[in-house]
Amino acid sequence: MFIRCLSVGTNLGFKIFGVSPLDLLYSCGIHKIENCAVGIVEMLYTNNILAITGINESSTFSPKRLTIWNTTSSISLCEISFNSPIIFVRMNKLRIVVVNVDKIHIYDTSTIKFIGSIPASLCILGIINK
Repeated sequence: MFIRCLSVGTNLGFKIFGVSPLDLLYSCGIHKIENCAVGIVEMLYTNNILAITGINESSTFSPKRLTIWNTTSSISLCEISFNSPIIFVRMNKLRIVVVNVDKIHIYDTSTIKFIGSIPASLCILGIINK
């Protein structure tokens, strides 16, 4: 698989880099949004849509809230809150998969409609090891 972009979360926000050549494509940080500590940044392919979670509760982005972010307009499209911190997120054209300590939640990407959930204990080790 050829990687075209790399998204990175930091204590000061997040950045998206093109990798061939290495170029800063987008940056959202302390200068634009205060207290913008980011834990997870998952990109929908090389699209302008990101799934973001925070590092701590005092951050703009909470670790218990998934924020769907549009880099073109630099705004949140929607937010989904959970009872426990999010530890893993993956997106594709059809689904958004959000994992926390007790459940794996599945959403439709185009509508953000909840599809269902399964106990995380069934496959959490397989997800973390990949």
